[in-house]
Amino acid sequence: MAIIIQPDPPENVRGGFFCSVIDPHSNRWALLAGPFDTHQEAKDNLYKVQKITCDTWPEAHWLAFGTCRVKAPPYPPARLKTLGLWRD
Repeated sequence: MAIIIQPDPPENVRGGFFCSVIDPHSNRWALLAGPFDTHQEAKDNLYKVQKITCDTWPEAHWLAFGTCRVKAPPYPPARLKTLGLWRD
């Protein structure tokens, strides 16, 4: 899957937003939390997601945290929820 960086989506775009992480050295990435209904909701949870990730794996502070959107369902499982570290 390619990673495409775009500006913030229009406010009327709904669904499929995730808090994500990219390792800039290896181009590995993960969807950490979500899906959220709005981009703002994903951005509002980003610090909490980053803190949980860094508390669990201290080397994660070197990674790039941000948000992304998966355009259509079915949405992939978010990593922190799969690991039992995130509740909706």
